[in-house]
Amino acid sequence: MAEYKKVLALVNDSERSRDTLGVAALVAREHGIALTALYCVEQSRHAPYLDRSMTNTLVAFERRSANAQEMVADVAEAAGIPIKFISDDGEPATIAVRAARLHDLVLVTQWSAEDSGSTPADLSYRLLMGAGRPVLFVPHSGDFQACGNRVLISWNANRESARAVSDALPILVRASFVEAIQFSSNGGGADDDRLGGLSDHLAAHGISAKTTRQVPPHPSISERILSPTNVDASFAEMLLSHAADLSADLVVMGGYGHSRGFELILGGMTRTFLSSMPIPVLMSH
Repeated sequence: MAEYKKVLALVNDSERSRDTLGVAALVAREHGIALTALYCVEQSRHAPYLDRSMTNTLVAFERRSANAQEMVADVAEAAGIPIKFISDDGEPATIAVRAARLHDLVLVTQWSAEDSGSTPADLSYRLLMGAGRPVLFVPHSGDFQACGNRVLISWNANRESARAVSDALPILVRASFVEAIQFSSNGGGADDDRLGGLSDHLAAHGISAKTTRQVPPHPSISERILSPTNVDASFAEMLLSHAADLSADLVVMGGYGHSRGFELILGGMTRTFLSSMPIPVLMSH
C-alpha cells in the first residue's frame, strides 16, 4: 500500500486558512510527511482601494503573501513541524491543480460566499476533476482537533467511491474506527455483496470495518420537478446524521459521480455535501 509522502494545503486571505492549515499539520504530523502551504488568490481582489495598475496589484499581492507566510510560520511553530511556503500570482485554480498533481493529498477550505478569501467559487470542482489527487475539504466553521481517527466511508461501488477508498487507505489503516455505509434502493442482494466485498478488501489491508446499509426515501417525479436541487438531499442528510451518531471526524466519499451538468440539474450528493459539511470530507473523482 502506498503511503502519503507530500501533502499540500491551499491558503488564501480568509480567517479559515489557519484552521485548514492546522488540520493539514495534524495529518502531516500523524503520517510523518512533508507539508507545503500554497498561497494562491485572485489578484484583482487584493486591493480594491488602489487603481488597477500592474504595479499596485503586484505590491498588494506581495504584501498579503508576506502576511500569509507569517501565518504559516505561526502554525508551523505551534504544530512543531516544518511547513514549506510557496506563493504564485497566477490564476488560482490553474496553479492549485498544477501543484496538487505533485502531491499525494491536497487540503482546501470549504468555499463560502461570506468568507471566500479571494478564492474562485469553482475551485473545488476544478480540483476534484483536474488534479487527479484526493481532496480533503475542511469546513468553513468548526474546531477540528482530530481528523482520521473515526472514519465513515460513503460507498456505492462506483468508480469514484472505489478511488476515494484507495486514496484514503493511508488514513484508514491508522484509524481507530472505520465504518462503511451504503444507501440502497432495494432489500439487499447484490448491494449486500458489494458492501461485503468492500469489507473483505479493507481487511486485506489490515483494516477492520463495520458495514451498514440504509434505504433512503424516494422522491416522487413531481418532487423531482418542483425541487430538483433536493433530489439527493435525503442521501446527504442521512450520511450527515449517521456521521454525527458515530462521532466521525472524517467522511470518505467519491466526488461528482455524474457529470457536472447532471449534478447542477438534479442536485447531486457531492454538491449538497460540499455546501453543508460539518466535518472534514475526503473526496476523489
